[in-house]
Amino acid sequence: MSFKKYIFIAAVFAFSSGAHAAKEAGFKTIGKPNAPQSGVFNYALQDEPSTLNPITYTDLYSRYVFEYVVSYLMVRNQNTWQYESSIADKVDISKDGLVFTFTLNKDAKWSDGKPVTAEDVKFSFDAIR
Repeated sequence: MSFKKYIFIAAVFAFSSGAHAAKEAGFKTIGKPNAPQSGVFNYALQDEPSTLNPITYTDLYSRYVFEYVVSYLMVRNQNTWQYESSIADKVDISKDGLVFTFTLNKDAKWSDGKPVTAEDVKFSFDAIR
């Protein structure tokens, strides 16, 4: 039995402790408010991810990893195929369909508790381009 065939991914998640305060302020809560504040998550993959770079991956196993550790502006609902809020609260699309304006969720934070900013989103788009 090869290690490459049976890899286990362990990721430590640290969620922001500000979820309760954000809810009281009337902001939409990202994630589950009663989720554990930290811990280890194990997931068995049938093969190794080709990379842990979310920009250059081309395989399904890398995608499985990123679905648990990377957040997106919008996500597609698996049941309805409609896009829903994630880091972005809403998106406005110009009439010509060329300009997308995203309004970031004020509760979106990095694992260290710092807020996600428009500059962070721009950096990600620039890195992909």
